[in-house]
Amino acid sequence: MAAWFGGKSLVPATSFERVPRVLKNPWDPNPIKRAKSTNRDKSFERLGDQMETARNSTGFEVDVIRRVAKDDDPHPLGLSDSEDDIWAAQASTAERILNAPRFDQMVVSTAGDMAMMHTMHPLDFAAVKQTLATMPNRDPLKSSKDALQAELVRTLVANYMPQYERRVDGA
Repeated sequence: MAAWFGGKSLVPATSFERVPRVLKNPWDPNPIKRAKSTNRDKSFERLGDQMETARNSTGFEVDVIRRVAKDDDPHPLGLSDSEDDIWAAQASTAERILNAPRFDQMVVSTAGDMAMMHTMHPLDFAAVKQTLATMPNRDPLKSSKDALQAELVRTLVANYMPQYERRVDGA
């Protein structure tokens, strides 16, 4: 399950069936290298000082996240044994992202290419963004962006996607 957060796609590392194929095999010694050798975007590179982030030649970034480590969970969590590979970052909202209802939508690029986007329900996305916006230690620039994104998604659902609205009374 990938979710959009401020120009980045967040990829949960703890749910391999939901991770894009480029990162799907937990035994792959270097999933970024493998992605370059397939028909996928070969320009992704890990950002040097941001161990959880990869960026392609057009500036699209992917962050690999995981829930906060509990009990005997390994931390840090690398996607392979290679020190040069991506390492999952702990995110306080990752548990909510992983447990959100799945949302599948056909998307079409400006070039006409089609793909199935697997992500979280839009209203769960809005709830996570609202939570991030109200965190006291959050960067103020990110907080205002988070609040705007939450409001935008709620407005889009209300005005253009009413079939995805949820009733508060549970019905």
